[in-house]
Amino acid sequence: MTYKNLLICFILCTTLLGCRETVAQDRAKVVSPKEMLKSIDSGSVQLIDIRTPAEFQEGHLKNAKNIDFLSSTFKKDISGLDKEKPVYIYCRSGNRSGKSVKDFLNAGFTEIYDLQVGIVGWKSEGLPVVFD
Repeated sequence: MTYKNLLICFILCTTLLGCRETVAQDRAKVVSPKEMLKSIDSGSVQLIDIRTPAEFQEGHLKNAKNIDFLSSTFKKDISGLDKEKPVYIYCRSGNRSGKSVKDFLNAGFTEIYDLQVGIVGWKSEGLPVVFD
């Protein structure tokens, strides 16, 4: 391989790996229920339950704020949150929260954590929920 070919390969690899890293940073980190419990206990995070209000009333994580992903005002509602603080999101099973990541990114959030398997996974670990 010539020097020119090596240089081209190096540039391509660096560019591709750099893009992959950027894409990885643009996604939420999926966390286990126990990881989330540890993080939200610190109190310095925003905890958002994106289920419907009816689902929220059936039990939710302590100190969670309910912002309904299915609401027509969802994007507006999340834009009012503090973009400088980490945001922890969850839904019933992880489907809606996974879809909502794009909206959080578009709203300017940079530190997003998504509860693995949602509140279903949380409850299966025997972790506490509260009722309002």
